[in-house]
Amino acid sequence: MLDNESDQARNQEALSAYTRALDDLREMQAKHHAETRRSFAEVNQGIAEINTLLRALIDKA
Repeated sequence: MLDNESDQARNQEALSAYTRALDDLREMQAKHHAETRRSFAEVNQGIAEINTLLRALIDKA
């Protein structure tokens, strides 16, 4: 019976470690997605500014 209890304790610890690892991965993924969204927003803003400048140049031509 003692072996069964120690097996259960090891299994529970392994499951807890797995759950923590999944939580860490989810957190890293969320941070990565947030950084990617910010980067795309910055690029889109830059493109919008370039388009505005190009339109102004075309209008003056």
